[in-house]
Amino acid sequence: MNPPPPWLAEFHRQWLRARGSRPLPASSPFSRPWDDLLDAAGLHSAELRHHAAREALQLASSGFLSLTRGRHQLSINRIRLPISSEPWLLSLFNSQAPADSLTASLAIVASFQSSPHPLFPDEWPRWCAALTTAFSAGRPLRPCHWKNPDALRSFLSLVFDLTSTPWPPATLVRDADIALGRPTKTIERHHRALAAALSTLTGKPTPLESLGLISSNSRLLFDGPLSLTFPDGARLHSDALRHGLSITAADLARASSISTSASRIISVENHKTSFLHLAARNVSRDSLIIASSFPTKAVRLLLTALPLSLPHWHFGDTDPAGFLILRHLRALSPRHVAPWLMDWIDNPDSPPLSAWDRRTLDDLLASPLMLDCHPDLLRIRSANRKGAFEQEARSPLPPFPSISSINPDLPQP
Repeated sequence: MNPPPPWLAEFHRQWLRARGSRPLPASSPFSRPWDDLLDAAGLHSAELRHHAAREALQLASSGFLSLTRGRHQLSINRIRLPISSEPWLLSLFNSQAPADSLTASLAIVASFQSSPHPLFPDEWPRWCAALTTAFSAGRPLRPCHWKNPDALRSFLSLVFDLTSTPWPPATLVRDADIALGRPTKTIERHHRALAAALSTLTGKPTPLESLGLISSNSRLLFDGPLSLTFPDGARLHSDALRHGLSITAADLARASSISTSASRIISVENHKTSFLHLAARNVSRDSLIIASSFPTKAVRLLLTALPLSLPHWHFGDTDPAGFLILRHLRALSPRHVAPWLMDWIDNPDSPPLSAWDRRTLDDLLASPLMLDCHPDLLRIRSANRKGAFEQEARSPLPPFPSISSINPDLPQP
């Protein structure tokens, strides 16, 4: 029977949906009501349904299917796929048995786990081990699944190549595609999955910007007074809107002028809680508060467009990743970015530093942009743990910083 009839294709689709995620052999035959199956396959006329019944009876007589019959010659109540016929159905549609997909995917993960990672030597094998544990139990580990071994191999290869390269700050993702020898838009197409993989790999929310990559049209979340004027004379004002507005890098790039009446910029790493707390306190609207983990293209465009006389503070976590964000901000900002509430506080019960943390600390201590942060960085390295690093530990928050709190001895960019 070539090609397979529509009702059998629908039966195969429903079987895959029900059994395709179970790597263990089934304990009972898969079955469907015959009339429901025909309806799902779009076979509504009496002629098409009679023809489908004759096809099903022929397959049943060959032993591939089992039917519960009605009183009439072409009457079928229910169709079943014997467990012994599952390989036949899979081969008919060139599908792979779930157990075979799982075995192939586990072998792929084992191969990647044995590859030394130049930048994440501890985290990479740990992540692969977590994938193996989840897959062996028949579960996915977001964003990876064992059902499609070829797709898994391709994605793990992309993650490995992307995280093995020390990208210069503010590298466009399409330039990264070219550098990796991949089709353009590969990283953009997998943006969400890559961010999820990075977060699982590092154990904390980790956007692509943490690698130094920026998308072509990122979005900026902010609170406070901001005005944009465009070449056609149109204007955009945040005015009295509160508690978080967003604007794209494309709009920032096409604006002919960008201004603010704020007396300070405060960037904040955590956009879900700390940003909202600061925005709620920005009653006088004298601060421009922007959410910025690893800075995006939108953040860079805004910081370069605002007056150099506007002071900038950053409120972030105090683990190595938090200070790395501060360094990234300093690298792209035309003004000095002062830390706010980023003095390191010890916590003996906090997690130990990973190999990535220790390597990042060494890079931060070697950076001329981070000289003023050396006391805290050295304390972190000496304790070999993260401490009370999360922003949420800073409660209640003090008043917003003033210009007098910036160290005048620090060199300005």
